[in-house]
Amino acid sequence: MCTRQDPYGGLPPFQVVVQVATKGLRPEIPHDCPPEWAQLMVDCWAENEAARPTFAEIIERLSNMDLSRWDQKPAGPPPSMPIQ
Repeated sequence: MCTRQDPYGGLPPFQVVVQVATKGLRPEIPHDCPPEWAQLMVDCWAENEAARPTFAEIIERLSNMDLSRWDQKPAGPPPSMPIQ
């Protein structure tokens, strides 16, 4: 979403499901991602659903973040994504 890239490029959709469900596959977080944004993603990916934030908590956390740097389209691929 914030990188505008396919998080599992080249991996067939069924394999994405299997890898996420059995091996905990998650998209790579770009190194320039704001820490509070990265932590929200990690928290939402918690295997234990009780440990995940509620939608109300997500909205509160997002409303407290400065997301202005994500308003602009990147000129090219983000630094963590290889150029294909």
